[in-house]
Amino acid sequence: MGNIHRVRLHVGDDDAGGAAGTGYGWTLTLALALALALALAQGSAMSSDDELIALDRAHLWRPYTSSEDHEKRALFVVDRAEGPWLISEDGRRVLDASGSWWCNNLGHSHPRLRAAIAQQSERMMHCTLAAATHEPASRLAAELVRVAPDGLSRVF
Repeated sequence: MGNIHRVRLHVGDDDAGGAAGTGYGWTLTLALALALALALAQGSAMSSDDELIALDRAHLWRPYTSSEDHEKRALFVVDRAEGPWLISEDGRRVLDASGSWWCNNLGHSHPRLRAAIAQQSERMMHCTLAAATHEPASRLAAELVRVAPDGLSRVF
């Protein structure tokens, strides 16, 4: 797997010292955050775009978005993604030219990647490499160094 993006999930009341950046709350990998979102969505009726946009505007801060844009900018509600495309529930497609910020440079929903993610998730979703290691990270690093130009001996 490529880049692991982190999401700051704020838990608690701002007055209780839980504001973003104070060290309170949980830090989740993007994969775990998406899994939690999907689990919450299961069992509930499919939401309308208007409802999702209202929830978004009430509870999310989008990166690189001013507060004015946050309230006014039209949003494309993504239902699924395939290859380089983000797809709405009614089938409209938008080219994901940023690869959802470079974490999907092989395309969305690639069958081999989905299988590898499912297999790895049975053992472990994520483990920081700050003071630990694990087999997938060590083996991937060795393979990347093997195919890298001479002189490059480490990956980050």
